Amino acid sequence: MLVLIWCVGCEPSGETVEPEVVLEHDGAWHDLYWTDNDEIIAVGGQSWYRGDVAWSDDGGASWRVDSVTSKAMYGVAVRGSDRIAVGIDGQLMQGENGIEWRKWRVPYWRVLLDVGLHPEEDYFIAVGGKRFKNGVIQVVSLPDFKVVLYDTLENGLEAVHHVAGDRWVAAGYGRVLTSEDGGLHWQQQIPAQAYFTTLYFESSGKGWMASQYGGLWRSDNGGQQWIELRAPKTTFSTRGFRDLTRDEEGVLWLAGDQGTLAYSKNEGKDLHFLMIKGEPDIRALVVKNNQILLATRSGELLRLPYPEDL
Repeated sequence: MLVLIWCVGCEPSGETVEPEVVLEHDGAWHDLYWTDNDEIIAVGGQSWYRGDVAWSDDGGASWRVDSVTSKAMYGVAVRGSDRIAVGIDGQLMQGENGIEWRKWRVPYWRVLLDVGLHPEEDYFIAVGGKRFKNGVIQVVSLPDFKVVLYDTLENGLEAVHHVAGDRWVAAGYGRVLTSEDGGLHWQQQIPAQAYFTTLYFESSGKGWMASQYGGLWRSDNGGQQWIELRAPKTTFSTRGFRDLTRDEEGVLWLAGDQGTLAYSKNEGKDLHFLMIKGEPDIRALVVKNNQILLATRSGELLRLPYPEDL
């Protein structure tokens, strides 16, 4: 039985929830992807020493872990048979069935933190940087991995997400960027003074963006304007959101630092918090098949049952 801790508009506190540990590892996990055929891929590693992939083809019942490159990977995207991962030193990795991975050498060495595949066209966009510096955007064609665009900016980017057509949104340290032409040109906006860490969009153009210190915004028009739902709380707060998604029931989920897990049944207007036992720093989550799967910086993959009242 999953115990819920109700807390609307406040910092998480109270009784904790104990998840099932489905995988323990000696490196961090940074991103997750769960396909419709029950394949799950987690990517991570140990910073400058090793890049790791955890792979399951049975919905997480069993796992295989391999070190596939020399530096950590931070983002993964899947479309059909295409699997792309990115990481430190501008690594671009191409995977087959989550097991065999090939590194494509490109002459750019900045840290890449997130990647998105266009759902129909043969290209992907990767972004990265180091917080307030060394921002980078790359547009790469498939299957030849030709770099169509490489651009830098002052501040780092943490997230990129496809919206519809050739419209994309990217976000990071104090900036949100939008593109209408597949990433060839970008327009910049500053919706709030915040360190934006994660994005999620639906094809309708409705999307959400979250930040360090627990800020949350919603857009109803593909990222052109943003509505603040929850202001970042910078005073005496180290809790921040690192990933968000919306499940098949329309419930919005957010996860982040110090065991923070939250959900909303009204598109982010009210957040209801859970606290994970041990307060691990959560870096990614997926919600599928009545399960919540969490990837942690300390190397665990954690599983929770879907709350009964949802």
